[in-house]
Amino acid sequence: MPARRRRPAGDGRPRPADRGARPSPRRRRARAGRRGHRALLLRVRAFVQRHLHDPGLSPAIIAAAHNISVSYLHRLFRGHDSTVAAWIRGQRLEHARRDLADRTLRTVPVHRIAARWGFPGHATFTRAFRATYGLPPRDYRHQALGSPL
Repeated sequence: MPARRRRPAGDGRPRPADRGARPSPRRRRARAGRRGHRALLLRVRAFVQRHLHDPGLSPAIIAAAHNISVSYLHRLFRGHDSTVAAWIRGQRLEHARRDLADRTLRTVPVHRIAARWGFPGHATFTRAFRATYGLPPRDYRHQALGSPL
């Protein structure tokens, strides 16, 4: 087996260690793929924000709306410390928390706020809210609005 010849130092082709060397086509494709990945993730998140009120919103619905597979959708969220469903639930809880603390919505019942943000039932919402914020939504509302229990 013949020994590999080394390229002479001045053969004109850029070396990876050279300053100003252009990235290889493989690296350029990978970089473009990451940009596309970020753009798709932003579109997915915008779609979810527009459809948070829908209790039927699921990874399958989101994937179908973006012409991607459910597994690819999960891969998009893999590097963001949560699953798709957990991110949706977190967004719904945050919007509901803001509504509960809003003085203009103080007469709207808690179960209506829960339904407004896509929670199918009051009990489900109360459990999720308590697990996330440490107290039931009713108590949170009273605390946030400064009214007595």
